[in-house]
Amino acid sequence: MTDKHEKNHYYGVLAEWYDRLLVNEQKDVTYYVDLVSTRGGSALELACGTGRLLVPVLKNSVSIEGIDISPEMLQICKQKLALDGLTAGLYEDDITKFETGKQYNTIFISGGSFCMIDSIDDAIQCLQNVYNHLSDDGLFVLDIFNPIEDITRGLDGVQRLIRTAESGEQKMLCFSSIFYDTQEQLMAGTYKYELYE
Repeated sequence: MTDKHEKNHYYGVLAEWYDRLLVNEQKDVTYYVDLVSTRGGSALELACGTGRLLVPVLKNSVSIEGIDISPEMLQICKQKLALDGLTAGLYEDDITKFETGKQYNTIFISGGSFCMIDSIDDAIQCLQNVYNHLSDDGLFVLDIFNPIEDITRGLDGVQRLIRTAESGEQKMLCFSSIFYDTQEQLMAGTYKYELYE
């Protein structure tokens, strides 16, 4: 197994259920559609996954490309694009090492995906790659989680039900337990998915 595939957590049942688990999350969709549409030019979404944001941006006639490490998530994105008669450049790559050979007016990474980079060197390399791909007046938007709230509320290591989804006779429950290491500035999560039929 290569390093690239060790970083891919989104495959199998999780890739299949990803959009359903996030169906009620719409604020970020509106935010990024408005942001990218207002700025115009070309855009690049890092960790684009199933195209949950990329497809709505593209529907607003903005040129956008996406990068993701998961071939299964990208396949779902391609299917969505095909259903809507749309096309977008999609790259299967690690966001810490990507190279498209292009520059973009807007680059963004949403949903806290940047937090999945677990090495300071890799995080710096990702940011350097972003800088190299931005046009002279380009904008980079980074969405991250602030763990201080959970730590101060005593939720360190507590298992919580964080998402549910239904499809026909099936139901998916997603539980998480997050452990925080403030000295190392790391958080590690254990996620449990239960699928009922």
